[in-house]
Amino acid sequence: MLKAAGLFLLFSGCFSLGIGKSRGLKKRLELLRELKKLLLLLSGEIRCAKTPLPEAFRKIGRKAEDPFGTFFQKVAEELTGEGRKLPETAFSRQMKLLKESPLTPEDRSFLLDLGKDLGYPDLSVQLETLKLFEENLEELIKKAAADYRGKAKVYRYLGALTGLFLVVFLI
Repeated sequence: MLKAAGLFLLFSGCFSLGIGKSRGLKKRLELLRELKKLLLLLSGEIRCAKTPLPEAFRKIGRKAEDPFGTFFQKVAEELTGEGRKLPETAFSRQMKLLKESPLTPEDRSFLLDLGKDLGYPDLSVQLETLKLFEENLEELIKKAAADYRGKAKVYRYLGALTGLFLVVFLI
């Protein structure tokens, strides 16, 4: 009886690992879509309301869910606080807030590049930069969606099959 319970727990654990990896891919896709929405909001704030960059970050940080909400609010604090920093520096310092998210190093590098390129004081350059990053982000989203479609089932099945293999091996 105890052995059966142990085997069931082993199978459940392996299956759960596969489900967890699959959910991580889905969460990454959702976060990238959220980031696209936030970039559109940022672009609107800068274009229509002529909002300065720190205040625009603060506004979208209030509208966003974590981890991006906290990220953009902290960036805004660094841009307006004592010893004002460039967006590139503020983005890199706050990148630690995104370490636990399912974003890949490529995604975080994309965000760092955004901070670096938004440092120009000219409004038209900022808007063109945002437009370019929106297009690049769309490519990242397509890639993440393809990853999710291709790998989510594989992770679930692999988790289940690994658990089944271990159960059969231990019997």
